[in-house]
Amino acid sequence: MTAPRAAPGCSPGPGTALARAWLAAGHPVTVRNRTPARAGHLAAEGAAVAASAAEAVAAHRLVVLCLLDDASVGDALVSWLGAMAPAAHKAADQLQSGDHGKDVVSNLAMQVAGNATLLATVEEQGVSAELLTPYLALLERWPAEGHGDGDTTGAVELLDARRAESGPA
Repeated sequence: MTAPRAAPGCSPGPGTALARAWLAAGHPVTVRNRTPARAGHLAAEGAAVAASAAEAVAAHRLVVLCLLDDASVGDALVSWLGAMAPAAHKAADQLQSGDHGKDVVSNLAMQVAGNATLLATVEEQGVSAELLTPYLALLERWPAEGHGDGDTTGAVELLDARRAESGPA
């Protein structure tokens, strides 16, 4: 199984801790900080340092932002959302066309295979999974119906009430 790849936007505390944990587990990590020198210690530990938010987002499928306060959220929001726009356009294209297998990087079956690990991590951290479990159950239904090679956008089909009335595709 391929290790998950992550691109945390680093604040001095939580972002650094996440990056270090992923590096210690052997996962490739790309970090981004508005002040590049602040990411130097993570580079020394094996992380790649992105020069821009767009570069960080492009580096990995999983993007995690850890921001210090409301001001840093406002500062980061425009650049990160702009960097994520291509993924949003791809998802919109998949939803509009109904072709959830188009340009898939990480298929849904592979993502669903990690659900148990994700839930175990949530439990270990003492975080409630009550919002996460219905979403994961929804994602598990799409591959169970034979669509595991598609993207997560396929699970949106399961939310269509008309589809529920007529049965699975």
